[in-house]
Amino acid sequence: MKQIRIGTLVGGGDAVRVLPQILPHGFESFSLTFWQSTNGLDLSETAKRVKEILAEKGVPISSLGIFGNPLTGEGDNADTLASWERLIDHAHEFGTDLVAG
Repeated sequence: MKQIRIGTLVGGGDAVRVLPQILPHGFESFSLTFWQSTNGLDLSETAKRVKEILAEKGVPISSLGIFGNPLTGEGDNADTLASWERLIDHAHEFGTDLVAG
């Protein structure tokens, strides 16, 4: 039987700060999420630091997620499509092949 991991969502922009705080609670995976935009976050550096934090416990990033409407390209959603593209381009650096929204 396939094992199921118990995970939780973590804000991508706060992941480096939050993961060390919640890792001791036993989560077995994390999904990093963004609200409408990655806001210029250096995704390569974030991926490097996140992987360092999680390496000791062997906990994976199961997915990256972005919430917003990439079809409008207006207002708060102006950067959503570009953020989708950035997350797709950097997913492998986080060790995941899943980007969702």
